[in-house]
Amino acid sequence: MLDGIIVATGLGEAAFKHLQRNFQGNAASGEGSGIPDWIAWLSDAGCAPRSDPNGTPGQQVAAEDLAISKHRESWAKRENKLNFALLAQDLPVIEAPGLARTFRVSVPSNESEEEKEKSLLAVARRWDRFILVGLPGSGKSTAINQLAANWSAHTDAPIPLVVPLKDVSERVNDPADVTLSLILDIATLNFEPNLRESLRNALERQIEAGNVALLLDGLDECRHLAGLVSLGLEQMLHEIDSNIPVIVSSRDNTIPAARKLGFKEVRLIEPNFLDSTMDRVLRVAAETRLPIESRDTWLEAKRHSIEDAKDKNRDIWQVPLLATLLTLLTASTETDALPQSRAQILLEVVRDSVRKWEVSRLTIDPPGSWNESLKPAHLIDGFATIGHAISGTDAISTNQIDEALVLMLRSRWNLSMGEADAVAPQIRWFWDERVGVFVATNHGRKTEARSRQFVEIADAIWVMHQGDSVISTWVAESIREPSMQETISLASGLSATVSTFLMDVALADPDAAVRARGLLWLLEAAIKDPTIPPDRLQELIIATCAQYRDTEENCAPAEEVTEKGILTVEKIKRNVSSRQLKVDGFGWAHLVCLAQVQMPNDCRALRDSEFSSLGLTGLRGAILKSLSSLTDANVDDRDLTADEISFVYELLRTPLAPPDRRPPTQVSRSRVVFHATEPLLSGHEKAALLTLNHLDHFSDDVLEHLQNVAKRGAASNYPMFAEALGRRGIEMMSQVARNMKRLMSLSAQISSARPQRKSLGTIALCVSSPIPSKACEDALTSTDPAVRTGAAQLARMVKSGDEAFEAAYSASITDDDMTVRWAASEDAAVSANGTFWSCSDCSARNEPNVLDCAHCSTGERQFG
Repeated sequence: MLDGIIVATGLGEAAFKHLQRNFQGNAASGEGSGIPDWIAWLSDAGCAPRSDPNGTPGQQVAAEDLAISKHRESWAKRENKLNFALLAQDLPVIEAPGLARTFRVSVPSNESEEEKEKSLLAVARRWDRFILVGLPGSGKSTAINQLAANWSAHTDAPIPLVVPLKDVSERVNDPADVTLSLILDIATLNFEPNLRESLRNALERQIEAGNVALLLDGLDECRHLAGLVSLGLEQMLHEIDSNIPVIVSSRDNTIPAARKLGFKEVRLIEPNFLDSTMDRVLRVAAETRLPIESRDTWLEAKRHSIEDAKDKNRDIWQVPLLATLLTLLTASTETDALPQSRAQILLEVVRDSVRKWEVSRLTIDPPGSWNESLKPAHLIDGFATIGHAISGTDAISTNQIDEALVLMLRSRWNLSMGEADAVAPQIRWFWDERVGVFVATNHGRKTEARSRQFVEIADAIWVMHQGDSVISTWVAESIREPSMQETISLASGLSATVSTFLMDVALADPDAAVRARGLLWLLEAAIKDPTIPPDRLQELIIATCAQYRDTEENCAPAEEVTEKGILTVEKIKRNVSSRQLKVDGFGWAHLVCLAQVQMPNDCRALRDSEFSSLGLTGLRGAILKSLSSLTDANVDDRDLTADEISFVYELLRTPLAPPDRRPPTQVSRSRVVFHATEPLLSGHEKAALLTLNHLDHFSDDVLEHLQNVAKRGAASNYPMFAEALGRRGIEMMSQVARNMKRLMSLSAQISSARPQRKSLGTIALCVSSPIPSKACEDALTSTDPAVRTGAAQLARMVKSGDEAFEAAYSASITDDDMTVRWAASEDAAVSANGTFWSCSDCSARNEPNVLDCAHCSTGERQFG
């Protein structure tokens, strides 16, 4: 009866004997057994029962086990996978190794009100139930799906059930309608039809055994039913095992509803996988679209383009969708490079998000369905309208947003009142739910910007579409508000009309302070986004030099103003600006900006003539001549002429004032005075930086001057100086090392610091030592795992081409501590060969196969 019915043909006799032995063993021990035990015995013997959802009880249980196995397999296949099909149809699924481990959350600390950053995987292992909170587009659904995929790949993890709560809300009218049966119906909806019932029965069995995890995604997508769904879930969860993990994802606007569940809350941190993942997108695009011989050159150009865009628009990288759109825009083979203008880059990303909506319109589900009157241009104008409405405030009521959108749709696009009323909420929904730049808060009653940068570019786009009278009024009002500089700069980059009106105000306003501010903003905008026509550019040259001339005659020297009390970032900025103004004097910053504006030849001649008429000698004269010469050469993409080289030589051979080397003075128990060296004259460091591109034209006698400028300039520019001068034999990192050593000597706490700080301290001390490789080698002999981890990180970073560090690296990847191996290799296979792992939070030892530290509440194994 077993052969060919319960088990495969030919295995009946073996199955019978194996069952017989186990029955006899159980009888001898007095133990009972059931169908699950019999199936397990047969499977262990290689005689797994045939599955049949409609067969014998044993075959039905076998079918249920097969369904669970297939469920796990289908989710496990999604691990480390990202699908961009809706955004780029020709790209295959992207492999992103270790994707689940990249998701981090901030969790409340038990010791203080401070929040700690932890891995989502680790938190999900330790906390049975919590709410995952995040902004739209921050990666909540991707995090939930990757968590499910990761658990599915490990048979000792609970069986994940991912349930979109939006689907739940569409099927309920009362909290009592939210049942476990409904949850299972939705969770199994897309499973293989012939095994769906088996999976459902198996999941019921596994829920009773406490072996399932409920991953409930998108409470905010329930919209006005979020409270009802949350209350229904709370009632349903009372009916199942309290040890079953439950994770609910939500945005802030539905947190009050989510709190009915009584769960802890963790906040998804802006994803840190974007850089590596977006680079992988570029590589896949190259492999998909280009012949092998063209890929490397293409990739180098595209990576440079993205890095440049990131420098100009850092906030885009806080929103995964926008970062992806920027990367795909860059990867377009029709696009040689992104626009040079920062404003144009932002505008192009906004437009691209709408283009992608056109392609995937039928797959996106707003409330109801898309109104037929909605056009792509309405979405772009809607972006501008929302940003303009929010400008000048932190948040605005959703009703006010809709009113502004209706007005725009009726006046600009001639939609009827009914059409405008229907389309306006869908525009708002798109920029909230779909793109995530203008997000609903306070239960959806208010709308605020994800970042100030989105308000600025939206307001700039809004201005671009207005008539002359509106633009003129807007410029005249905005120029009186210092916080509007970035918006005016972006608007000038998008519209020559805005630049024209800004110049008119800057030249004619009766308030001298407004005129000066307007000129400076116009000049700074012209450096980033040159839109000023030649005839107006000549006016600007004359006006800028005239202002400096008048200032020199009529203004007293600037006084340095130092803010007292507890220093904030803003106070520090104001103090630095005050010190710089004291060095520069009024009007000098305008001349420095003018020297960096790209302009045609006839304007260059006027500029040089006006600069000469100022009679500036010494350092100021040398800076202006050098900056304008270097700017012209860069714009023309050519070498410096002999005259231009002589101008730069004049600057680089001018002695610098010696730095202030006085030690800090303690004037009281609570107050220490630091003696800062006087800042460089504005424009000096910029000229030196531009010189690095032409360094081959200059002799060694200018290198010391450049080195001193680097030491006194911005820390962010130091690596560029170090790299360029390093090619001429000037080793500048030793100076960094000496400075680091002085800094580290003040930190006696390092030996008692938290392990992560101790690792960083180890890196700093090794780098600052006379022979860094020897210090790294010594650190690897320490009994302190945090010290060895720091040394291993350093060895990994600098091992290339250095035999001593190569040896330190080799020692690191054979350390008994898996954490040290991981720090050196970032390779799970290498790490797995260690005999234990040390906790990065408490330094305690743990067994190799344990994922969470047994000695503290926060530590976790660093690799999968």
